[in-house]
Amino acid sequence: MSQAEIAGGTFTPANEFPSQGHLLCDFSLETASRKRINLSDYRGRASLVLVFPGDEDGSSKLLSDLAIHDMEIKRQEAEALVISWPGHDRVQDTADQAHVPYAVLMDRDGRLHDRFGAVDAQGRTCSAVYITDRFAEVFAVYRKRDGQKLPTFTEIISWLEFVNSLCPEREAPEWPS
Repeated sequence: MSQAEIAGGTFTPANEFPSQGHLLCDFSLETASRKRINLSDYRGRASLVLVFPGDEDGSSKLLSDLAIHDMEIKRQEAEALVISWPGHDRVQDTADQAHVPYAVLMDRDGRLHDRFGAVDAQGRTCSAVYITDRFAEVFAVYRKRDGQKLPTFTEIISWLEFVNSLCPEREAPEWPS
């Protein structure tokens, strides 16, 4: 049982998209270089910004902004993970051009895109962004399929600052060490 579950968190039901206040179920994907990364690798260590880029224009800008401001994300004790559906070369092209310092994970069969609401009614990828705390509890959701706009980098940082303000383990101890 995870610390978040002990604290009363519940996992997103299997038939629903992840939503605010629910925990993300673990998943495992590979990078283009075949390195396997699990969501649970980050549990207890880092808040996450999960980005499912779509075919919309704003998606490339968000990826570039995340690359440019990677150090600000790391200062928030967070990591960005981009989940790409192979065949959508635009994501990898953008990642290569921006020299992205974050992991680009391959959702080879598209199941994770389906599970996270990053596919529209016609089966095309559409952007989704999830911001979680270090225990994979969802704090913010942006899904283009639901008519939401993608967050700006400033909005992402604001969410990460908010998440960190709620995590007492980030604070200095009250007693002398």
